[in-house]
Amino acid sequence: LWNPPLKDPRTGEREEPLTNIVDLITEAIMERDRVLKTIVFGRSRRSVKLAYRLTGLRLEERKRRDLMKLVREYTATLLPERREEILSDLIGNKACIIIGTNALELGIDVPEMSCYLSIGYPGRMTSVYQQFGRVGRSGEGVGIIVLYNQPLEQYFARNPKEFFDRKPEEVAINPANLELLRMHLACCIYELDRYGGLKDEDIRRIFCLEAENCKNQLAEKGKILEERGIQGACWRFNYEDYDPSKEYLSIRNPLSSNNFTIKCGERKVGVIDSATVIRDLHPKAIGTDNDRQYEVLGIDFDRYEVHVHEVDVDYYTFSVPEDSISIIRREKEMRMGNATLTFGKIKVKRRVQKYCKVIPGKDREESRWEEIPWSTPIPEYISTFTTDAIWLTLPSMLAEADYIFEGGLHAIEHAILAMTPKWVSCDPNDISETYQLNHHGNGINHRIFIYDNYPGGVGLTKACYKNFRNIIKDCIKLLETCSCKSITGCPSCIQLSKCPKRNEKLNKEKALEILRKLINDADYEKQRIKLRLARAPELIEAITKNVHEAIKEKIPYNLFLRLITGEEDARCELSWKYGYSPVIVEDKYPLFSINEKKKDELLKKISDLIFQHLDPKIPRESWKISEAPICEDEISKLLFNQGGSYVTLHSLLRKITPEWKEIVRQIRRFA
Repeated sequence: LWNPPLKDPRTGEREEPLTNIVDLITEAIMERDRVLKTIVFGRSRRSVKLAYRLTGLRLEERKRRDLMKLVREYTATLLPERREEILSDLIGNKACIIIGTNALELGIDVPEMSCYLSIGYPGRMTSVYQQFGRVGRSGEGVGIIVLYNQPLEQYFARNPKEFFDRKPEEVAINPANLELLRMHLACCIYELDRYGGLKDEDIRRIFCLEAENCKNQLAEKGKILEERGIQGACWRFNYEDYDPSKEYLSIRNPLSSNNFTIKCGERKVGVIDSATVIRDLHPKAIGTDNDRQYEVLGIDFDRYEVHVHEVDVDYYTFSVPEDSISIIRREKEMRMGNATLTFGKIKVKRRVQKYCKVIPGKDREESRWEEIPWSTPIPEYISTFTTDAIWLTLPSMLAEADYIFEGGLHAIEHAILAMTPKWVSCDPNDISETYQLNHHGNGINHRIFIYDNYPGGVGLTKACYKNFRNIIKDCIKLLETCSCKSITGCPSCIQLSKCPKRNEKLNKEKALEILRKLINDADYEKQRIKLRLARAPELIEAITKNVHEAIKEKIPYNLFLRLITGEEDARCELSWKYGYSPVIVEDKYPLFSINEKKKDELLKKISDLIFQHLDPKIPRESWKISEAPICEDEISKLLFNQGGSYVTLHSLLRKITPEWKEIVRQIRRFA
């Protein structure tokens, strides 16, 4: 692992990894005895193209531009024949340096490959093993990962043993993803066509129950037909109306519905899938193919073509998508301190409304950025899909709708996104995140969303839900171990290069405060217990000794009960009403509306427990616990009528605290 040197200890700014990578590539080419055969991996097409371009500039500075004939750029946008030509050059020693994406990760065997360089951590340990496995097959090999100044990579820089001890990640899949299931079923029917097709019973046996609906959808569209043969009724592919080679090219990417051909005039210069065409090749975008640069003129969505022309510019571009979220349904929930973590389905509406033009400098500070919005919205640049998600909902006691709290949410969002690949087998680009801040002050809609970037979900956020406590603990460790003193953090902890908000409104201190409350760490727990023990007698005395003063001060019962019992969130309030009932406990959570039998059992248990601690001289008939009529969304009321004796309530709570804690637990379990 190589961590580029610090440029500014105050801000945490480091040299760009691309600068170091280009240095290493140049040394490999200009090796005295022989060129060191090197494979360079970038996580994105943009980083690959930039590394290729900067290598040419570096060799030009050293008066050896002629050596660029030994360097090749390899991405999935190249035409198949061009990719084959590049690999052939590499094997035949016409090229010695290849810079590519993970399209090179599998299925190539180049002898005498000696050096592996990675522009940043590949995102998965499985990718590290696969990429490093390309070298050292016929002799010694060396592998160097040059780390980005990003949170997860800097976490590994500070904890290298944790990196080298890591095992390959567990793979998260979603076999019931209807988008994928429909395509796999169609491919299965196509491949089994030569054997007579696929029977209904085989569909149920091989696939899950949802496959029946997928089969019906394919049949309604006419893509598959039912035919009767020697083996009985079988489903076969409809060759007359559909070409399978065009229909199912996108099986690896469920967001993609087709491949686009990139054309410069009438000449084909590349291909790109529909899932990334808007992101990477929007109008005015700059694309490259080895030494050539292209500017996008427009996209023909009817013919699946991207039209470009050659240019020579000193900048690159990338789009800035914006997502809006609506919740469809909740499937699982669990408590996280004072907050709630939910797993469920959401609808994502993604708009590409602007793009950035970047003129690269020697580092990030010297680079010049310009955001360019489109003058009018383009309907084709809006996509809607349903996917899996987890969301963290913060209650009113944590939420304070101001810029400080928003900065904390924004920082947590970045930290979770950065640390998730440590626990889930995914690339940071496989998941997205956003937050919703409620400015109405009721504290019910402050949420952080993490969601799969694929329709139907592929199991990533489901794995996040399972490992969320570990992810939060690592987020705390990430923020605590970073040496920066800035409240807005630095690239080593919470600043992300791909943040659409340009890392504005970040608050590292507020993020740590919220995260610690979520995880209930030991220090916070000790402080909470100390506070409870210190304030409990004071609050009890205030309530029992002077009822009128307690009413005047409006001491909330949820705080009172929490201090007495140690429960984090009782969701109750205590009010005082005069007349027949001196004290009314109003429960703001409709706990007793779930099950009538359990409600009656619980009320009886509370009655029996209180009766054990009452003065035996007081007849049981003179007091009662009852419940006002309620429906699911109304407030349930427990009426404590003890002849107006407030001291009895004081002594009761003081005596039965252990039992009362158990009752609170039962109430929450029943709910």
